[in-house]
Amino acid sequence: MRTSTELAQGIADALAPIVGVRVDPFPTDLALPPCVVVERPTIEWATEQRTFTGCRWEWPLTVVAARSRDKTAHDELDRIVTAVEQHLGEDPTLGGVARWAHLSSAVPVTATVNGQEFPAYELNLSMIA
Repeated sequence: MRTSTELAQGIADALAPIVGVRVDPFPTDLALPPCVVVERPTIEWATEQRTFTGCRWEWPLTVVAARSRDKTAHDELDRIVTAVEQHLGEDPTLGGVARWAHLSSAVPVTATVNGQEFPAYELNLSMIA
C-alpha cells in the first residue's frame, strides 16, 4: 500500500502541467496563489463493496485564485478548476499511483493565505489505491 505522501505527490505530479498554477502536495504556510493545495485525506479501510482492493481515499484539493473579489478572480478559478478536471480525467490512475481516481464535488469556499482572503474551491478527489 502506498503512503499518503506518495499519493499526494502523485496527485501533484498529475496537476503539474497546468500552466500558471503552483501545485503544493501538502498544506503549507508558503502557498502562493494561484495554486492547488493537496490537503490531508480521509482514509477508509473497509467497505461493503471492497474487501481486498485497497483503501478508499478522499482528498480535498483547495484551488485558490490569485486575486480577491473581482471577475478576473472568478474567471481564473473557472479556468483552473476546468484544467484540474481535465488533467485528472485524462489518466484516472494518476500515472499508476492509484487504481482509479475521480473528482466527485466542487464547493465554493474562501481561502486565507498569508492573512488575505481569496475566492477558492474545495474539490473532492475520490481514490482507490
